[in-house]
Amino acid sequence: MTDLVPVFADQLTRTLSAFQNTTKEDAFILMMEVAEEADQVWHHRKKLVFLFSAMRHFARELEADGWNVRYVRLDDEGNAGTFGEEVRRAVKDIRPDRILVTE
Repeated sequence: MTDLVPVFADQLTRTLSAFQNTTKEDAFILMMEVAEEADQVWHHRKKLVFLFSAMRHFARELEADGWNVRYVRLDDEGNAGTFGEEVRRAVKDIRPDRILVTE
């Protein structure tokens, strides 16, 4: 079984419920920096830098621990710019059996 697990900037913890319902072998962790978050929701620029930095560090920690991480940077070619479009793009590429989210 293949699981897609989107992880957002306010969910950077290993105790996230979505992690409890999958395994390292089955999961693709999707983390994304998108213009939708950077432009449409007002944040101070320093806060955005902090959020993206924290996300990148957490992604590296997960990778070092054996998780499969698909990390989309704000300036990546092909970045769709929204959470929804990045999830759609990942589903198209990975073809997961299920998507696990934490509300």
